[in-house]
Amino acid sequence: MMLFVGFAPHLPVSVHGARACAASRLTPVLAAAGSRVRRRLGLISMQMDVGRGTGSAKDIKPADRNELLLAEMCFSDPDLLPKIVQDNINSLDEDFYNFVQKKIADSGDLEERETLRILLDAINDVIKQMSKAIPPEILKGLSMEEVRQEQKRRIMERYEQQYQDLVEIAKAENSVDTAVAQLYDTFDMQFLELLEEKTETNDAEAIKVAEAIQMAMRNRMERASLRLRDCLTAGSPDNMFQTLETLSSAGEVDEAFVLLLAGNLQQAQQAGNENAARVLKMLQNRAEELRDQALTPEVALIRRLLRTEDPTARQNMLRRALQKKKKIAISQDTESAGTSIDGKLFVRALRKLIEEFGNVDEAFVQKLSSLGAEAEDVAKKLFNLEDKTLRDIQDDAFHRRSVSVFDLEEMEVQAELSGTEAPWVKGTPPAGFDEDGKRLV
Repeated sequence: MMLFVGFAPHLPVSVHGARACAASRLTPVLAAAGSRVRRRLGLISMQMDVGRGTGSAKDIKPADRNELLLAEMCFSDPDLLPKIVQDNINSLDEDFYNFVQKKIADSGDLEERETLRILLDAINDVIKQMSKAIPPEILKGLSMEEVRQEQKRRIMERYEQQYQDLVEIAKAENSVDTAVAQLYDTFDMQFLELLEEKTETNDAEAIKVAEAIQMAMRNRMERASLRLRDCLTAGSPDNMFQTLETLSSAGEVDEAFVLLLAGNLQQAQQAGNENAARVLKMLQNRAEELRDQALTPEVALIRRLLRTEDPTARQNMLRRALQKKKKIAISQDTESAGTSIDGKLFVRALRKLIEEFGNVDEAFVQKLSSLGAEAEDVAKKLFNLEDKTLRDIQDDAFHRRSVSVFDLEEMEVQAELSGTEAPWVKGTPPAGFDEDGKRLV
């Protein structure tokens, strides 16, 4: 079995392997790309034999920039494509398009050619969506290439500020390594493109930052390759899963680990090794579950919902998350109950995603809105509020002196899922309760 390593350890700073190490964010869904984007594309030229490799930097060889970028798009979940395009807008130039077109022309596999064409169409669709963030008076009359350049300029302004923030932290901590460690998970391909431009002008400060990032990247990739080897050579599937959970408990199931695991799965599928592919797929699913556990319950739920195509399955997931847990006595006269997630935080997480990615992928916004609507329907059924308006819910909160704290919690959840706030959240507590929601005695 081969261990894929997407990393180029040469300076000036290697922008090619950046996304292999940077932590991913929850990113938009792009239906145009589909699941076929990840199939049958053996594009990474850097491979390391699990049985023979040592996991050291000397086993890693540099690969072509375009090859790595295309491989990242193929190995990553299609949901991540809009973020990858945004992060790499500067690299999606004529050279990249010519590279992919040549891949299409040279391929003898009909399905592979069609998949690459779909990918190019998806990239162009994302760029068109991104162009909506540019004011019409600027956008008018611009060619596709000019749209890319304008979008790049606006994005680079944000990354320049990110670089300045890193420099300020380095000065305050008197250590570039410390600053890099603090901000490492915010670095993406586009940030490293900016950094490379600075190093090419012999900017001493930028060179120090580049070297620190390069060392951090190398360390993470070496560690990920060793940890994945430990997992894959553990023996039986049960032992592999146990090793995976142990690694997760130690914080070792990071983005680099997941991408290496995806590379092995891709190779097993291409080789027609069904048994290996089945085990690797199970490992991949379990790795995603373990990574979800490190997130807030609300964000983890959204990630699971976005990965679930079956609407009935989504409703069941929402029902379990919003359903009241069994009451537990926490003192002589007090009981505790609640839900698995906080309805208010769930809605806020949805809103934050819409704000962050609304200009990148309209389909993603629609999917998030649908999730919100599904959650509202499930909550109404759970709380017996199907025939009640929000005004009815609010009136109940004010006029029923027997209402419990957890009734208030349920009503707050319902109000938030409807896009509003309960009256007491706005500063007016219901009768019988103080401003903290505690019953007055």
